[in-house]
Amino acid sequence: RSGNLDRARRRGEQAIALCRDLAAAEPDDPQHRRVLASLLYNHAVILNGMDRRAAALSAIQEASQLYEELVAIDPAAFEPLYADAQTRLGATYTGLGRTEEAVACHRLAVTTFLSLPPDVTVERGVARAMSMLAIGGCSRYAVSECQIPPKLTVSCASLSTGMMCGWSSRPF
Repeated sequence: RSGNLDRARRRGEQAIALCRDLAAAEPDDPQHRRVLASLLYNHAVILNGMDRRAAALSAIQEASQLYEELVAIDPAAFEPLYADAQTRLGATYTGLGRTEEAVACHRLAVTTFLSLPPDVTVERGVARAMSMLAIGGCSRYAVSECQIPPKLTVSCASLSTGMMCGWSSRPF
């Protein structure tokens, strides 16, 4: 497994370098930044899998920043990706023991997901972000403090590992 992750890490670094070159050569093309953000997000996943959390943090911070910039260009396309990157950033902070920063990221992810029109991807994203708030030492921060629109139904059930939360625009 570690050999596969290391190979994926090396290939990811090569792809990131090529994409950085493209973004520098054509700075007005947002697609290069979109691809770079995606590569950095995936690189952070790999680095977290290798327990290289500091390097993962750097990669996911950059991905999140790129997605935030892209939201200004096309909110409908990039807000879900930005929210998902915030969830990953929060998980990385949790892995580093930086709970307050993790909570801030997860709250931002939940708030962003909840501002989007409901669909399956958004429902899964907000459920994951809310679960991350409740699991990993964040449960002392009230999940209910997120600005949840009244039209949505929120369901939380305690589990032995913490609390799993989900939301839907449909009644449960």
